Amino acid sequence: MKISKNVVDSFQVNCPLSSYKCDSFSEIEYKIKRAVSLGKVLVLHNDGSRTLGYYHLRFVVKNNRVMDMFKTEDDKIINVSEKEKYWYDIENNKLMV
Repeated sequence: MKISKNVVDSFQVNCPLSSYKCDSFSEIEYKIKRAVSLGKVLVLHNDGSRTLGYYHLRFVVKNNRVMDMFKTEDDKIINVSEKEKYWYDIENNKLMV
């Protein structure tokens, strides 16, 4: 999965505490990949892209590339359990703090 630079920048702006915990851009990219993998599809667009929800974050993915990310303040929160995140980290040989 490829992640555009503007998505990494957007993640750092919208998730400063999570970004602060990361020692490198690769850790931020890992968190984005985990969010996209565990997120739920909210919208399928006519151009083949889809919008995924992960808590208050929304990711736009097309052709296995994360194109855009934004944070929403609406009431539609897509919860992901700590257990799901833990097992994703185990499967990918990565345990985050």
